[in-house]
Amino acid sequence: MRIDTPLEFYIVDQDEYVAGDFNRTSWKKIAEDNGATTYYANWSGTYGTVQAAAMTAGITESVNVRMPFAPNLYDALAHRRVVVAKNGADIIKDGQPDRLNPNCYELYSGVSETQNRMMNFMLKRYEGK
Repeated sequence: MRIDTPLEFYIVDQDEYVAGDFNRTSWKKIAEDNGATTYYANWSGTYGTVQAAAMTAGITESVNVRMPFAPNLYDALAHRRVVVAKNGADIIKDGQPDRLNPNCYELYSGVSETQNRMMNFMLKRYEGK
C-alpha cells in the first residue's frame, strides 16, 4: 500500500446567519498539534458492490482513503463537516468549497480506526450545500 497522495482537510470555522442573506460559512484547515496541515494517504477508487451501493445512492464518484492515524483529523472527521482537497489543490473559492473543482471531495462514510494506527474512510465528489 502506497501512502503518497497529499490531502488537506477543511472544517467549518464559523457558521453565522446574516439578516436578509443566507448563512455565511467560513472554512479553516485542520492541523495537528505539530502544525502539519498536509496529510498523506492511500487513495483508491471504489469498485464492485461498494461502487454499486454508492451509485444506487446517486454518487457517481467515490474513493476509499486509508492513512496513518492523526488524532485531530480523526476527531474532525468523526464529529464535524469536512471537505477534502486532493493533491493540496486550492479548493476554497470566494470563501466556499468550489464544487466544480475536480479535487474537491467530502466525507461519504464514517471514519474507522485500527488501534490508533490507521484510519479508513470513503469520500465522494463535493456537491455543495
